[in-house]
Amino acid sequence: MTLREPSVDTGDYVVVDSVDGPSQLVVHTTRDPQGHDTTPYVVVISPNTIVHPDDDSSAQRVGTDTGLMPGDRFYFVGSILSAPPHRVVEATRIFVGI
Repeated sequence: MTLREPSVDTGDYVVVDSVDGPSQLVVHTTRDPQGHDTTPYVVVISPNTIVHPDDDSSAQRVGTDTGLMPGDRFYFVGSILSAPPHRVVEATRIFVGI
């Protein structure tokens, strides 16, 4: 059995605006608003999303239980599912607290 990494075509530093169920977060970028779109968008968390918690960078878990709440910051990499104006991204990896 060959393990295949999902494609990654995006990444962003974000803050959580709201949690819309166990597998969706509404976020907006924390990058400089002069050069980046700050419109909120959806990050989908799949059962295969790898979460790196901020308490121990060597620990990781897989799945939709990110423990993220409104106001939390994280960096992610993933795949674009739909483009703006209704941007949706599926997270492959999440790095909490960055």
